[in-house]
Amino acid sequence: DQLGLDPAFSSYYQTQQHSIMINDFLFSMDADLVPQMQMVDEWTVGTDGKVYSFKLRKGLRFHDGRAVEAGHIAAAMNRGIKVDTYGKKVAKFVVSMEGADASTLRITLDRPIGMLIQALAYASSRFALSMPPEYTSLPIKEQSAGEIGSGPWKFVEWKVGDQINYER
Repeated sequence: DQLGLDPAFSSYYQTQQHSIMINDFLFSMDADLVPQMQMVDEWTVGTDGKVYSFKLRKGLRFHDGRAVEAGHIAAAMNRGIKVDTYGKKVAKFVVSMEGADASTLRITLDRPIGMLIQALAYASSRFALSMPPEYTSLPIKEQSAGEIGSGPWKFVEWKVGDQINYER
């Protein structure tokens, strides 16, 4: 891996921390390591245990003002699942990850698995997040700028070798 800001491209600790700060995630773990909804307002699992539907919270936005849509998250997941540790495990069961509509993410599995929500909430996950389409449309071997997110911190500048500055 190379040092950079793209969480799907680099597994460096600094990149993971940057990603956690600027990106919003579907779920996160609480202090007791129990998954809690973050971008998700509500979710359901089909009776067969294979189809998960996640309704996004209203008002999610990227730092540049664009709305975060389920398709953006699906694209980020389809890109990041190829490199993330948990993502690779989940990928073995995934039939599809898609935006069913602008506010509903649907994940279809080939069989039920008990680890999906934990994988989506894992703290250093690099795949269950929101990224803008200009990043997720890149091939996995091409690094995005990784500067536009939708999380609690907004990227300001990176002085390579020195510091990364953010604003809340």
